[in-house]
Amino acid sequence: MRLLLLSTIVFSFCISNAQNTALNDDIFWGETETFVLNDNFIVRESSSFVEISTDQGQTFSQLGTNSFNGIREIYFYDESFGFVSDRDSIFMTIDSGLTWVSVAETKNYEGIRMGKVHCYDANSCLYIGSNDTVYKTTDKGLTWNPVSHPNLSQYDFSFTYGNMTPLKINRNGKGILVGEKENVFETHLFTTSDYGNTWEYKKFLDNQNLLVLMDDNTIISSGTHGNQLKRSTDNGNSWATQTVDYEVFCLKENGRYVAALCTTSANYVVLCSSDYGETWIANEFSEPLYFADNIFVTPENIVYSFGS
Repeated sequence: MRLLLLSTIVFSFCISNAQNTALNDDIFWGETETFVLNDNFIVRESSSFVEISTDQGQTFSQLGTNSFNGIREIYFYDESFGFVSDRDSIFMTIDSGLTWVSVAETKNYEGIRMGKVHCYDANSCLYIGSNDTVYKTTDKGLTWNPVSHPNLSQYDFSFTYGNMTPLKINRNGKGILVGEKENVFETHLFTTSDYGNTWEYKKFLDNQNLLVLMDDNTIISSGTHGNQLKRSTDNGNSWATQTVDYEVFCLKENGRYVAALCTTSANYVVLCSSDYGETWIANEFSEPLYFADNIFVTPENIVYSFGS
């Protein structure tokens, strides 16, 4: 198990290996937008700029010179191709963040940002637009076109916390789109089977606002601070429920492995699964963790969690 200790702490461990290290930093606040691609590519917001670490979070340096107006999301498909959403626009880079171009506005009728982005290969991405439309590119962001989906005007996709993942397409072309019905906090699921070209309404998810989609097409869901993990292997038509001894706060995956950041009365626990959510192993932190903000699973099966 590998552990990164910061003043606001970054914990990291490998799902299949147990090694420990400790690092120190002064600037990992719980509300800071952070994205972990791998051990040598960790990007976070710093005031109106973004910073990068190439040494597992030991040091950070400013990435490019572009200034952003309140960063709301950071997402990278690989070390060169990524996106930053702020209060005004979705910005895209193809040169590792040295330069950025605006590809869309993110304000809707109340100024709530949209802009959730997901890429399923090096050229193909989708984002949720502020006009209740999902857009797609297959030429690395040169052109974006609307896709076919039901009317989304009554749903809110403007999740402001990194523990929610409203948009994902896996390598098989299966995808999930998750929205909350406005003013009633009901979570609803849309699915696609053709890489996001067409979407259909699937179902109302009762108190299940945390969802991940695996490479084998399994969908795993939970409610924030709920103690049930639900699992579907038939595109969301039926669900099996597993009760755990913790309150689930966050779910993240890398396609093959999935991790759940959970709370207890005294500490945080990470549940890990290497069999697409069939079974889970609990990993407790050796030191008390009083606050946790997010979790990531890298392609190398390293789990990062941010807290204090």
